[in-house]
Amino acid sequence: MKKSFIIFLAVSIAFIFAGQAQAATNFSISPVKINVKEGESFRVNISVNPHGVMNYTVKSSIKFPADLVVLKTWSYAGNWMPLRQSGYDYFSNSSGVLIRTAGYPEGFDKVTSLGSAVFVATKSGSGVIEFAGDSMALDENSSNMFAGGNQLAIIVSPMVQIKPPSEAPTPTPATVIPTPEEPTSTLEIVSSSVGEVVEQLFDITLGIDSRIINKSSDLVARTEFSSFGTVPTPVNMVYRIEDAGSKVVYTDTGEVTVETEKIVTKEFINLNLSDGKYTLILATTYGENIKDEFKQAFEVKSVPVQVKKGLAWAWIVSILIIGGIGACIIIYQFIKHKRKK
Repeated sequence: MKKSFIIFLAVSIAFIFAGQAQAATNFSISPVKINVKEGESFRVNISVNPHGVMNYTVKSSIKFPADLVVLKTWSYAGNWMPLRQSGYDYFSNSSGVLIRTAGYPEGFDKVTSLGSAVFVATKSGSGVIEFAGDSMALDENSSNMFAGGNQLAIIVSPMVQIKPPSEAPTPTPATVIPTPEEPTSTLEIVSSSVGEVVEQLFDITLGIDSRIINKSSDLVARTEFSSFGTVPTPVNMVYRIEDAGSKVVYTDTGEVTVETEKIVTKEFINLNLSDGKYTLILATTYGENIKDEFKQAFEVKSVPVQVKKGLAWAWIVSILIIGGIGACIIIYQFIKHKRKK
């Protein structure tokens, strides 16, 4: 683990100096086509496919049509460690740019989810969300393996309103009638209205202090919230722990309000788990029922009693040896002093 982390750190530092190499890694955005109405929110997922080549650090640079949609939230998936360096962590709704960079300490060589973004459609029309050419995927030698990515086609339909009949004595407010188009089955729609859109973007990262602990009560989780807006937002947090058989062995809940940036530390002092492999899962809910889930694997591996006894005996023997040597020195000095007399 230590070696993997050092590799990740070295790759991240060398990111600025990375050059082009033989491309082998493809980026993917899903779904590939969506139909939404003005005011609707939708989620897209970003994944990376290194095609068997071990990758450690990824920079995803995405362009989106700023005249049609605005970016609302971003969340990392899995065990990614965000790189907060200037130029590698940035977004702009005015220019339609989203850049997110993170490292995977242990490396990955299979299709891996980087994260997901939630957009809000603000105007009718059509456009695409695509990866920019400055996206990167670095291997352990800091070689850029990025080979490009696909596009997401967006069609935004206008809201349709029906005016009340002219013969009605008292006019009634116009009602919203849904258009016939239906979103594709892979698209997640989050209910919202254009008038309620706020400039708000969250990065949520779950981490733990150590993946291998001697006892379960040593488990410490830290959740980092980064918001680029100014609207205080309550976030509901649900923790659960599953064993290797996906059985839930622990649950707890909490709530925090995030405005700019916040780190929430969760200690599991009263947790009592037997030795084995587990997964800590954090489910967050905020805003207009926006839900995300994050996972961190860990292992409880207590020190065997025999080892503890062995260490105790080693200490006792060491003390006796040191004491014996000290006593011999004192006796030798005493005899030498007596002979001189």
